[in-house]
Amino acid sequence: MNCSLCRNGRLRPGTKANVFERDGTVLIVRDVPALVCDQCGDTYYDPEVTDRCRLMLNDAVGRNEQIVVTVFPADTPVSV
Repeated sequence: MNCSLCRNGRLRPGTKANVFERDGTVLIVRDVPALVCDQCGDTYYDPEVTDRCRLMLNDAVGRNEQIVVTVFPADTPVSV
């Protein structure tokens, strides 16, 4: 599949780190599965991945954590 941003690159399975922030909580999630453009680096996430990251942020906010660094759970089903 070609990248919709640069239109030259190919999307390849990979991982990225993501930073989320809400209500004074910063969540850094490493190794998030994604399709990554091999030219421009633009990133596309499966909806299940996005939902899982949202749940992780909700949990961190609920615990009143300020900064959380974690790795994306390997047991989450993704279609990347």
